[in-house]
Amino acid sequence: MALPILAFLYALSPILSAQASTGKRIYVATFSSRGFDGKSWDTAFKDLQSALQQALKGDTIWISHGVFRTSETQKKEETFNIPNGVVLIWF
Repeated sequence: MALPILAFLYALSPILSAQASTGKRIYVATFSSRGFDGKSWDTAFKDLQSALQQALKGDTIWISHGVFRTSETQKKEETFNIPNGVVLIWF
């Protein structure tokens, strides 16, 4: 059973990688020290919400370790809204 699934994923890999590479890479890191434009680790957004608001279909958001909240007064019912076609990668 696993072999057909692996073969299917392998067959899709060029399509998936092409889709992922069409957008931009946006960085989010609590250790970011300047700029805060999301274009590199050094100038990463300090909060995930800013990156999600800028992200478009095809973009990938690279997220460093840390705690990210929806707002400073985060309530239990608040959630992050991930745009369609945006990929999140945690480190």
